[in-house]
Amino acid sequence: MTCYEFPPFGGGAGQMVHGLARRLVESGDEIDVLTMGSRDLPEHEYIDGIAVTRVPVNRRRRSACTLTEAAHYLVRAMAGIKALARKRRYDLIHSHFVFPDG
Repeated sequence: MTCYEFPPFGGGAGQMVHGLARRLVESGDEIDVLTMGSRDLPEHEYIDGIAVTRVPVNRRRRSACTLTEAAHYLVRAMAGIKALARKRRYDLIHSHFVFPDG
């Protein structure tokens, strides 16, 4: 999954991605989420069985993303997506939002 919002960032979309990923893990699926990061969050961690990778963007506010931060995420996420795709053979890629992920 890709989404520039994932807890602790965002509101509804981040919560929805977390909830969907958590349910998929509960059903036996392996889930990777590529999302936006900041200085105070680890680049890689597992949350509720979800492998979370955060792209270093240094987002300042948890509730809102600036256009510049979104653009940085978009550029940096492409490298992260390619790296993950080289490591694993995905059955499905679930991207959220028209901008910047979808």
